[in-house]
Amino acid sequence: MFLNRETQLLSLTLLLFETLLWSSGGILLTAAVMRPRRRERLMTGLAVGLLLFVTMSNALSHFMQATVAFWTAASLIFVLGTGSAYFRRQALPWPGKADLPYAALFLVTFYVAFVVNRGLSIQDDYHNLPLVSTMAAGDIPPHFYLNAAFRLAYHYGLHVLAATLVNLGGLTPWSAFDLSKALTLALALPLAAIWIRRSTSHPRGVAFGTAVFAFIGGARWILLLAPGRWLDSVSSHLTMLGSAAATGGNLRDALVRPWMIEGGGPLPFPFAFSNGIRPPTTFTLAGSSLLPEVTLLVLLLLHRRDWRPLSAAMFAVLLSSLALSGELLFLVAVGALGCGLALTKTLGPTRGWSRPPIWPVLLILAIASGIALIQGGVLTEIMRAWVGDLRGSSPSSYYFRGLAIVWPPRIVSAHLGALAIHDPSQLVLAILEIGPALFLLPMAMSWSWKHLRLGSVFAGGLVPLSLPLAAVGLILQYESLRETSRFPATALTVWLILGLPPLVYYLRNGRSWPRAVLAGCLLAGMFGGVVLFSTQVVAAAKPTRAYFVSAEDAAMADRFWNVLPRQAQVFDRIAYRGVTLFGRPTFSYRTLWMPSGEFGRLAANPSPSELAGAGYSYLYMDETWWSSLSPAQRSSLMGSCVVITHEEVGRQGVFRRLYDLRGCYSTSPE
Repeated sequence: MFLNRETQLLSLTLLLFETLLWSSGGILLTAAVMRPRRRERLMTGLAVGLLLFVTMSNALSHFMQATVAFWTAASLIFVLGTGSAYFRRQALPWPGKADLPYAALFLVTFYVAFVVNRGLSIQDDYHNLPLVSTMAAGDIPPHFYLNAAFRLAYHYGLHVLAATLVNLGGLTPWSAFDLSKALTLALALPLAAIWIRRSTSHPRGVAFGTAVFAFIGGARWILLLAPGRWLDSVSSHLTMLGSAAATGGNLRDALVRPWMIEGGGPLPFPFAFSNGIRPPTTFTLAGSSLLPEVTLLVLLLLHRRDWRPLSAAMFAVLLSSLALSGELLFLVAVGALGCGLALTKTLGPTRGWSRPPIWPVLLILAIASGIALIQGGVLTEIMRAWVGDLRGSSPSSYYFRGLAIVWPPRIVSAHLGALAIHDPSQLVLAILEIGPALFLLPMAMSWSWKHLRLGSVFAGGLVPLSLPLAAVGLILQYESLRETSRFPATALTVWLILGLPPLVYYLRNGRSWPRAVLAGCLLAGMFGGVVLFSTQVVAAAKPTRAYFVSAEDAAMADRFWNVLPRQAQVFDRIAYRGVTLFGRPTFSYRTLWMPSGEFGRLAANPSPSELAGAGYSYLYMDETWWSSLSPAQRSSLMGSCVVITHEEVGRQGVFRRLYDLRGCYSTSPE
């Protein structure tokens, strides 16, 4: 099945009950401890419940079995919420009519996002789905699923939620990840509307600002109107990356072609409207999806100038959750608290600014940083690597390989590569990739300055901290060049969110001609997002699984996910497919893209005795692989030590077989 592996309703019922625990507990806890504004409490509380559930589930999974950890986390949130509500029942604000528009936006967005996501299978499914599968089977904090000897330095916060849906609800990894991504978009839009609502009460202003947040991206499509000679000249000096290089031999060719990405829908995406730095909010489909943006919006809405011990501790835990979904944004957020505090203490006394308390902010920083360094994820693994270097031990984690300094400065797009800012033509390309969100920087800076005067150190420090991040991104580079685009993308996220309230205010009250120019630039940036979303919507009519999962694969997962022995390895020629279907990691790859030499040799000659000797307990065979084998190799798979555990047969000769190889060597895993 597409949605869930199990036919009985018990698993889904239990999942709904568990969701009710953490969501209602989060709403009650937020209302009682953080006391947000009346119209903000429902959606903010729901987001807080999600963030607390992810953080607590991850923490508890360090010490207990994953299923127990999920239930314990949800129950603790509910107990804390009801307990706080009981002790503050006299002043507890309950959700009311003011929450209804945001609740309606949440429900509509969640449905649309889910039906759209289930029709697509793009954005690193080969990485995310096996990770969700192994985490759901109990590997939290996760190891690298293709080489389980290494811990995974990755922002896996959203994957904790998806793993819960698989583990408790019996959902398939692909449907669980689609639901999780849909939930982040469904939370992000109403939270953005609430954040904008703080600057204006005009419904049209709130609606337009929310639309800007949803659809704004780059303006690469304007290159379609550029002079051909100039475009040929600039294209000849670019080294495009990844899917962009597969789309066309150069930029001019790629602009008029469908975007060559795996897992697209029935209607191909036009490359000219995509973006290699920060895609539109409605097209953020991979990795953490919109969980970092949701967290940042929650922190902005809940931050205060005066703190009580409980509210400070809760804010710190929420801040630490950002390290599990967006480590760069977490560093900016932590730095913003320190920067805002320093600015208000140095500049405030001579300018008559409000004075924020020092110790609550320092307590928040200490708690959030301490949790981030031990909870798992990129920052934890970086710290472990540093400690390992001091001790002279070998690396124990995979994915993060450090940063290198490069010169001259450039802006990296995940599609167009490194764009030199000293080259006027490439600088133009970089500005178009960034899009009109760049024009929100002055407004975001003014908004931060206003909050500094009021003593709100978090919102006041965010934009000043994002500027060094953007500058550092010009001269630092990840081992994988395309990952370097995270630097400008994170800065743009801050500028967009902080710039939305003053943007809406300016569009209502600013001078007419600058206001018209700004609105035109915004619409140019939103046009690409609308085109991409229109293409996405077409996919809603045709639900699909992952592009590497067939109906026979799904049927096999229905029977055997998390059923095989705990230490068993399944050999599959498509290694991440076997991990996704069975929830068992392997030791088959050196990196995400580089198989071991032994894996290649065994794929060419899948001898049962050699597979068993290499530590594989099972072999997963498809008809394509079978047809490439020699008669002798096929005969070896019908030997006396091999048992066909199960076979799924489809039309036109399609089949999947699971072979048990444990009888082919003397010692079998328990």
